[in-house]
Amino acid sequence: MLLNAKGSPNASFWLPAALYVAVLLLHEYKDWPWLVLAATAANVPFDLLETTPGPLLGVFILANTVEALLGAWLVRKFVAARPTIATLPEYIGLVFYAAIFSNLVGAAVSAAGQQWLGLTQSVARSFANWWGSTTMATLILAPFLLAWSVALPFQWARLWRLPRVLETVALFGGLIAVEWWILVRGDGIKSPNKAPLLMFLIWAGLRFGVRGATAANLVCALATGYLTQHYHRGLAPADLTSGIYVLGLQVGLAMATTLGLIPAIVLGEQEKTAGELRESEEKFSKAFRCSPNGIAITELATGRYIDVNDSFSQTYGFARHEMIGRTSLELGVFRSVADREKVIGPFRATGHLRDFELRMITPRGEAKTVLVNAEKMELEGKPCMVLVIFDITARLEAEECLEKTSRQLRALAYRVQSLREEERTHLAREIHDHLGQLLTALSLDLRLLERKAAAVGDTELRAAISGKVASARQLADETITSVQRIATELRPPTLDRLGLEAAVEVEAQAFQVRTGVVCQWTLPSEPVAVNPEQATAVFRIFQEILTNVARHAQARTLAVRLSQGPEDLLLEVEDDGRGIQPEDIANPRSLGLLGMQERAAILGGRITFGRNQPAGTSVVVRVPLNQRERPAS
Repeated sequence: MLLNAKGSPNASFWLPAALYVAVLLLHEYKDWPWLVLAATAANVPFDLLETTPGPLLGVFILANTVEALLGAWLVRKFVAARPTIATLPEYIGLVFYAAIFSNLVGAAVSAAGQQWLGLTQSVARSFANWWGSTTMATLILAPFLLAWSVALPFQWARLWRLPRVLETVALFGGLIAVEWWILVRGDGIKSPNKAPLLMFLIWAGLRFGVRGATAANLVCALATGYLTQHYHRGLAPADLTSGIYVLGLQVGLAMATTLGLIPAIVLGEQEKTAGELRESEEKFSKAFRCSPNGIAITELATGRYIDVNDSFSQTYGFARHEMIGRTSLELGVFRSVADREKVIGPFRATGHLRDFELRMITPRGEAKTVLVNAEKMELEGKPCMVLVIFDITARLEAEECLEKTSRQLRALAYRVQSLREEERTHLAREIHDHLGQLLTALSLDLRLLERKAAAVGDTELRAAISGKVASARQLADETITSVQRIATELRPPTLDRLGLEAAVEVEAQAFQVRTGVVCQWTLPSEPVAVNPEQATAVFRIFQEILTNVARHAQARTLAVRLSQGPEDLLLEVEDDGRGIQPEDIANPRSLGLLGMQERAAILGGRITFGRNQPAGTSVVVRVPLNQRERPAS
């Protein structure tokens, strides 16, 4: 081995151990069995070439595998799934778990195996040799492999810049030259003056980052190990046979590589944090400038604008440069300190504002309404606030216009329904009074004619006349019944004569007879205090509910409750049918449901539809009793 002294079994560091654990860390768990087989296949020929006895070969393979698997698993479990040595916690975790602890276990397995096979004279020395060489290798090679395995943007222009190339050549050339001078031309490994080496390692870390530091550490370790063990400068023969110098070499390299790498990691973390901060500031700046909402940063005490975006300045009718550096009072954003305190007061109390609606008159005389959101922050030690405003003037105007149109449409619908009810009442009255009287007179005349026909002497003629008259009288009676039914459907007389309670009861009875659905009703003992418009609207809603039950519900029973509260009239209808679906309620083609909702809304009430469990539908109608006035037309 190049890193072993000639004729000596001692090695400064065993690089395959570091390669083993680094490769495991760079792959997923599912790949580990194949990597173990590959490592074993590579280890067997190497040890056979070194004439390693078969049983000892098995011990070495077991120790290597145990320490590599244990170290990689511990690092992944407690440090990072894919460590890159970019942070101090990752580096410290790699050193502790993969370099120190797991190699202690591997050294114990190796020393115990050699003792059991009788191939060692000193368990402690075998343990120390194994642990020192594998730990040193992990400290040197594993960080290099992990750092250089990270995919970074490759910039040829930056890599091949002449100053960078010259600095790289100077760094590594100077490092090797200094090592040659100390270890070959100087006092060797025992030389007290090794500070120049440390300077080069720190140089690599500060100028070339973690990658540069790990590369410099690896070059330094390889050169130091080779030059020390092959030139023996400053080493006595006893040192070579005892291997004590190896321990000193390992300790020195461990300290040098650690001192060279830690500044690089710290500097890298600082650069990463600074880069993330710059990126965050750039994102904030872009969002600040491009936001359609107005954003401003102001001093809390004075209201002086530190910065505003174009949307904010345009809302108030200024150019951006006209607002920066001036206070809100100077610009006339607030007419007085008291007006400003309306916003600042709640902000001081809570430290933030959420959707605070502010009505204002801009310095240009425009009336606007904005939603204000604010958060507290500090700039250069001064308390400030970030304001985000959203101009809702156009939205409020559109909402007001929509509400006005809705009121007009509702008034129109109310007028149409009123005219419809008046026309239905008029038709019902005309049909009942005029047509009913004519039909009744016709029926009486037919009865008289029937009696006259009974006095005819001719039997045959009497029978013919009596049959025709009886048929005509029956037809007249059926017509009278149809006229009464049509008049009742147009305008139930019960509603006008006996009130809403009786009309609901009669309608429920008729529904039960007509459909076979068993109906139960609960009515108030005292008449409900509703005006004719309210009674008509509630009754028509009830009729539409019954129509929907008959058409869609497939119900067997129906429960109706009419009650009067202190402030509203309540109509509840429940069935045990299939139940209404949410999509049915939201369907714009459900004209019956929309008609019921509109009738209730006209009266200032509301109607809700619900699905009962396990089946059925419930409809609740609420109408305020204090709604006495009709909607304005």
